[in-house]
Amino acid sequence: MTTYNKPFLTFEEQVNLLEKRGVIISDRAEALSFLSKVSYYKFGGYTLFFEAKGTSSQRSSIYPHNTEFKEIIALYEFDRELRNLMWEALSKIEIAVKTNITHILTSVKSASQGAFVLYDTSLFSNKDKQDVILDKIWKAVFKNKAEKYIDHYCKKYCEKSCINRTAQKSNNDPKDCSEKIPLWMASEVMTFGNISVLFKYLNTDTRNDISKPLGIDGYYYTSWLHTCSVVRNICAHHGRLFNRNNMVFPKKLDKPWHVVKSNTFFAILCCVKEMMRFHKIDSAEWKQKIENLIKTANFRDKNISMGLFDGWEQTALWKR
Repeated sequence: MTTYNKPFLTFEEQVNLLEKRGVIISDRAEALSFLSKVSYYKFGGYTLFFEAKGTSSQRSSIYPHNTEFKEIIALYEFDRELRNLMWEALSKIEIAVKTNITHILTSVKSASQGAFVLYDTSLFSNKDKQDVILDKIWKAVFKNKAEKYIDHYCKKYCEKSCINRTAQKSNNDPKDCSEKIPLWMASEVMTFGNISVLFKYLNTDTRNDISKPLGIDGYYYTSWLHTCSVVRNICAHHGRLFNRNNMVFPKKLDKPWHVVKSNTFFAILCCVKEMMRFHKIDSAEWKQKIENLIKTANFRDKNISMGLFDGWEQTALWKR
């Protein structure tokens, strides 16, 4: 095992290292200012795109072809704007997904349980998976116990709620809570990832009852939800979207998808757009923003690195 021994570098030393490796820095003050606000480690994720190819196991850390610092910044800023637009769409998708799942489960699938539908074991593929979901929900509720609606509910309706306890922290374990909480309340504090797992753990009939009215089979909708939750988390934590090649890809590709290469950002972009279509979220303005952003991007080989091609914005998949 190799020992990690990379030294700490000041901002000046970081700039010197970039210059030593071949990056052209025409405005040193600008470079120092940028690196003082954006860590060198985060910035390094964008420099990878400009590096010369190394061996299969090592980076070259050499920047040929007159790579300029401002060109790498342009890619960083493009990714930031792209992330913001994806967040804009995924925020709407997340709310629509939670609303739809909550509505179908409480009004159709288990009318006798109503608000407490998640305690109906028959809706899940097995009892163990139901327990996993209930544990995740109570952890989310406990984490958000300061929310007024949760505080009010627990004080008024929960006789033995862990949230009302004032004992030592070790006794405030969500697993100890024997109370029930309404799905429509729980969904407000559940993460997109929680919702994705909830849907995955429902039985086949229940998943289809939720997804088929949207126009997609429950088996495939499971992977679409997972894809969106992964991308949403990348956006929330300011991760790099551009040129990622390890992102999940939604299953079920009908004919219009045949123009898309798997494991590309364009595939993920179309997934988000299609989720907006499934949930009847108007995407016209959002798509125009995406098109304008990509059209005006000024870094090299953007089509190849994103899985784009001439006329991608005119394809049946993107336009529907």
